[in-house]
Amino acid sequence: MSQKKKVFLSLSDGEWDCLSKTAERRSESVDELVSEAVKKQIAADRAKALKNGYEEMAQINLSLAEACLTSDEQALSEYEEKLTECE
Repeated sequence: MSQKKKVFLSLSDGEWDCLSKTAERRSESVDELVSEAVKKQIAADRAKALKNGYEEMAQINLSLAEACLTSDEQALSEYEEKLTECE
């Protein structure tokens, strides 16, 4: 079981009122509500980092594919040239 750490927050009266009313409306404690919000933010940050990583990798893959395509086209051209010489 993971240990829990205590966190102290400084909130304005308006923020506290909103937080406590939301917790009451959901029949949750403020601790549970804040913990849920933190977990959601961590998941959103992780998803964003993964998305950025996949986009960067896509650019790298595209560059490699384009470089290989140029090389393949050159090899095909040389092969066709040799074939026409044999005729």
